[in-house]
Amino acid sequence: MLEDTGFSSWLCTGDRILPFRNVEEVIAVLEEVDRRYAHHAAAARKIVMEHFEAKQAFPSLLERAMNPPDSRTKRRESRTT
Repeated sequence: MLEDTGFSSWLCTGDRILPFRNVEEVIAVLEEVDRRYAHHAAAARKIVMEHFEAKQAFPSLLERAMNPPDSRTKRRESRTT
């Protein structure tokens, strides 16, 4: 459940991400989650496993940690001079 700040125009919503824009929609989303809790819990877990599980997230985080933006810029600049 996320406030829709425009992401729903490019990000798939529905079972996994439940957008809202106003108080009435918040209430409707909460009622939907309450009605189909097991379904939405499984969908939320799937998001976590796809995007936040260590096997998925760690390689990218490690790459960024070992090559911060400043060092990449400095390497490019040194190659051109």
